[in-house]
Amino acid sequence: SKADKRKAVLEPLMEANLSSVYQVSLQTIDESILKNIERTDVTPEENVELAQYLIKKYDIDVIVELILGLPGMTVDTFYKEAAIEYTLLNSVKPFTHHVPLYLLPDAPVADPAYIEKFKIKTIHDFIFNITYLTHIFFEFRGLREAVTTSIDKPNFKWQK
Repeated sequence: SKADKRKAVLEPLMEANLSSVYQVSLQTIDESILKNIERTDVTPEENVELAQYLIKKYDIDVIVELILGLPGMTVDTFYKEAAIEYTLLNSVKPFTHHVPLYLLPDAPVADPAYIEKFKIKTIHDFIFNITYLTHIFFEFRGLREAVTTSIDKPNFKWQK
């Protein structure tokens, strides 16, 4: 399985102390949303099992990434994921965070047919590099599109 392949790549790195963090790009716990975004190669359960195994065996930190605004996401899905985050944050090792869905140029979600199918609406978001030496420097790097609504998420309200 793909989870076994990840394990085979990660274990030598952790055994050699070259990595002490594993980021699980879980994206969502909802199977129907995973189908919408064509991420059915590894189930959420397999991702969690791998993370638990790595924590137990190597005492590593795990970052679980969940994405807001995926096509098919509902307010109910958001609350279920928030409950999981709360549980994880109150356990020993994992750290979770929600990030917005961005339309990256080479991603399937940026395809006009996909955008139409899931009625995706976006806003432009600024990308900055922030550097601190003796002063704080902001360097404008460009714009990206953040998803504000998709087909099953009409009640999410985002501010510009």
